[in-house]
Amino acid sequence: MKNAVQLMEKETEKPAAPKLRAVEPVARRDLVSLATMSKTELDEVFDNAFEVLPEEVAGREYNGFNHPVFTSFLGIRKFRKGFKQVAGELRGYNIKVLQNGSPMNAWIPLKQPDGTDIRHGFYLVEPAGPGCADTEALFLDYGRGNNPLLDPSALLRDYLRKLEPDNADVLLGRAYLALGGREVFMSYFLLQYERPVPY
Repeated sequence: MKNAVQLMEKETEKPAAPKLRAVEPVARRDLVSLATMSKTELDEVFDNAFEVLPEEVAGREYNGFNHPVFTSFLGIRKFRKGFKQVAGELRGYNIKVLQNGSPMNAWIPLKQPDGTDIRHGFYLVEPAGPGCADTEALFLDYGRGNNPLLDPSALLRDYLRKLEPDNADVLLGRAYLALGGREVFMSYFLLQYERPVPY
């Protein structure tokens, strides 16, 4: 009888609740952390990133960093990129900055004799559409940026995605070259919000 009661009590015992594994908080990525990643890692980040809306970047300037090391030798690894409404269109520009190496160092814009920033590499900004290399990104078209005749930057086509769905402070970009009717992938670049467009 005693054995029967013990058996019944054992059968009615509730199973122990499973132990929940503590979830480590994910550190927010910034330009510096992205700069340390490999191209393969950036491929994964970009593929899982989110489309940027034009109004999220309008009126903003971002510090920029080209991912490939060889851009250091070309004097273009660090730059600043701006987005500004002009006559009902969102347009953008690049700013030349001091090439001082590490993304840990400050971005220092180079100046014209009159003290203004050196802006160049202009582009039209719009959501990517059919025929673009990436239809789920913000499209920067240097071919319609009214750049000087024979300026090689007119061949650039950039695509931007944001790392967080509701935050456009850190962006990851893919740069392409428009060659022979095709867009050929060139490299990644990284953007982090710096300041409002000053003028």
